[in-house]
Order: sequence, then structure tokens, then C-alpha cells
Amino acid sequence: MVTAIYRDVTAFLDGWIRHPTADAHVVQCVRHWLDDLLSDASPLSFWIGDGEDAAAAELQSWPATHAPARLRAQGEPDLATRVELLALPYDERWAHPYWTKPSVTN
Repeated sequence: MVTAIYRDVTAFLDGWIRHPTADAHVVQCVRHWLDDLLSDASPLSFWIGDGEDAAAAELQSWPATHAPARLRAQGEPDLATRVELLALPYDERWAHPYWTKPSVTN
């Protein structure tokens, strides 16, 4: 809700400290957001007014850059791989070989 009020997602995500408890929350949030983000949709159902698309783009970029190592450290290598796909353009994301071979964690 704070991000909707301030119209800024990245500043709050960048302040997400590295700590085992915080990293567990990263896992939980990424699991919650990932299906929407992979589809270029917004997981920000609480957002009211303009700016939701920009915020969703920020939310897509942050995990692709900052979350993979944290996810792997939490024992989530498959989730980390899917998050890394967010850095690719939409068509490349869905054409990636990840989707055609079973993961050891699936």
C-alpha cells in the first residue's frame, strides 16, 4: 500500500535488507507475484489511479536483478531461474528452453 501512495516500488524494494527472515519473505512475495509478472500483468491489485504499469515494470525488473541469488540461498533454484526470465522480452521469455525441459525441482 505504501508503494501505491508514494508511486514508487523500487525505492522500497531496494531497501529490503538481506537477512534470513527477509529473504524468506522475498521467496513468498516472488511466488505470489511471479505468474502475473511473467505474463506482463500487474500483481498490484491494490493500486488505484495512474502509474500501475510503470510500477509493475519496476516490480518486474527488481526481482530479475536482485532476487535470484537470494532465492538460490533459500533453496529455491527453480524459482530463481524463472525470475531470471523476467529480464527477457516477452516472446523470448516464453520461448526459453526452460519451458520445454523438466526442472529437477518441478
